[in-house]
Amino acid sequence: MHGNPEISQAMSLTRFDQIKRFLKLSDPNTDPESKSPGYEKLWTAKLEPFSTLFQQACKQYLHSGRNVSVDEQLILFKNLFKHIMNILSKKADRGFKIYCLCSENYLYAFMYASKTTKIVDLHQIQDFSPSASMVVQIVKSLPRLYEYVVYLNNFFSSIDLFMALKALRVEAVGTAKQSSEFDENLLKLKAVATKEKN
Repeated sequence: MHGNPEISQAMSLTRFDQIKRFLKLSDPNTDPESKSPGYEKLWTAKLEPFSTLFQQACKQYLHSGRNVSVDEQLILFKNLFKHIMNILSKKADRGFKIYCLCSENYLYAFMYASKTTKIVDLHQIQDFSPSASMVVQIVKSLPRLYEYVVYLNNFFSSIDLFMALKALRVEAVGTAKQSSEFDENLLKLKAVATKEKN
């Protein structure tokens, strides 16, 4: 833009950035947004084929160890978009939410989540919460090399989930809230251990 005087005389860089921020060019024949009702589930199609190729590469080149973790991450995005989330407890605090399966500080698999459509491509398990169903689904993407140990925080931990993972020959370790469904004696032990630590 700086190299073209006709453009720079007609429009400032700030004005160009303002227009670019809200301008979208797309082919109505291929853009999923133009084929409405199902668009809500296909918003991640704009990231293709990069998203699929990236996830395939993660699985191809990362040789996962026995210990894995599942957690949520927020990818920083400050602009307007109805699918982004605000989670003040996260470092990014605003952006795209993904659920990640990681091993040895590397990403192995992930699933997108949206403020409006929740977890993308989720296979909901009957009587399970969406987050518990996601943990089972993403853990199933691991190659059957070991009896894995999956580490979870209290957002995911539940007895039903741990039992489902055990049926897959996957051990689980997780934190629990005081108000959780876990046995009261376990929660008392946790409180005592926390007190001794402090």
